[in-house]
Amino acid sequence: MGKINAFYLNNGFINAQVGEPVITPDREGITIKIPVSEGKQFRVGKVQITGDELTASRVDLFAKLQIVKKAFYDREAIMKDIDYLTQACNDEGYANANIIPRTEPREETQTVDVTYEIAKAKLVYFNRINITGNTKTRDKVIRRQLSVVEGSLYNRTKLKDSYMALNRLRYFEEIDFQAEKGPDETLTDVNIRVKEKPTGVFSVGAGYSALDHAIFSAQVSQQNLFGRGQVLSLKASLGSRTTLYDLSFIEPWLFDMPLWSKFDLWNLYREYDSYNLDSKGLNATFGYPLWSYVTGYIGYRLSLDNVKDIQETASYYVKKQAGETTSSGVTVTLMRDSTDDAIFPSTGSRNSASAEYTGGPLLGDVTYTRFGVSSSWFFPLPLDGVFGVRGRIGAIKGNEGKEVPVY
Repeated sequence: MGKINAFYLNNGFINAQVGEPVITPDREGITIKIPVSEGKQFRVGKVQITGDELTASRVDLFAKLQIVKKAFYDREAIMKDIDYLTQACNDEGYANANIIPRTEPREETQTVDVTYEIAKAKLVYFNRINITGNTKTRDKVIRRQLSVVEGSLYNRTKLKDSYMALNRLRYFEEIDFQAEKGPDETLTDVNIRVKEKPTGVFSVGAGYSALDHAIFSAQVSQQNLFGRGQVLSLKASLGSRTTLYDLSFIEPWLFDMPLWSKFDLWNLYREYDSYNLDSKGLNATFGYPLWSYVTGYIGYRLSLDNVKDIQETASYYVKKQAGETTSSGVTVTLMRDSTDDAIFPSTGSRNSASAEYTGGPLLGDVTYTRFGVSSSWFFPLPLDGVFGVRGRIGAIKGNEGKEVPVY
């Protein structure tokens, strides 16, 4: 009965009455009749916001109300507006704000005037932020993910962002935020309870591709090294035509700053149709948050590459690049990442644009400029499914009249 009643209230029938169902059995089963008195359908009349003033203007608040977009009275839209206005108050520090909705039906015009009265109460500040359950992860690793600090104004959106940031770490099975009244009505305590999960990973896999044929891979990594939030990973990929070893280390907060850093050492051997490539080198990348969801990266790559075992049937272009060469290059990347999970995203997007310059003043035997753009989008599906789509495009050009490396 509740859903039927809600349907009418969400479609302008403010006086609708839903009676008790009448059940009549017969030879084929039972017949259920539900008496309904719809009454008149009311449109949305005058909508206004009254009461206490916020920093956000009334015009801006009014523009985002759901009820003004409806032709007919909609109780669900009003509930959403109450939550929206409550959050607007909360985000300005009024944790105990109250939004009082007032509706005034007008029978003569079959409209309902809606008024939202804001009672924001006193400003509230964060008092203590208590963290429990982190037996391995250091306290500072958790606190540096929080968008709120002790002594700052209460902010509901920042609390939500803090929860999402902790969830993206993938260190915890459970994360629970509870806000409690502090020593007085102007203070609130936040209790954060976490339940840690194993962060060590060992994985093996096998596959087949047209280029590498059979492939076997293994990886061992620790995603929260010594509880410091660092990542240490060693992976190997062995195929009939490719052998790769890669050792990497990630420090997400270098020098206790939000300066993300990653260091790689790799050794790659790959057999192509007309030549073989032996490559080894190192890579260092640093990233810093610029705006919301946007991070800038700069990376340096140094590699020693050897094109060898060249077949007689190889092209002149390949034969010309025989022997060892040194590559030294810098890559600058701008990335916007709004996904809900760094490893297994189910919603949001990841978009990046990059420019790489190798050689020239950076020395080395090869010199080129490369540009690239990539975009990935993720959409949730029923039964915990995810649909993802990815596209990328790039261009590369040799500098100083030199050719682009064959590899």
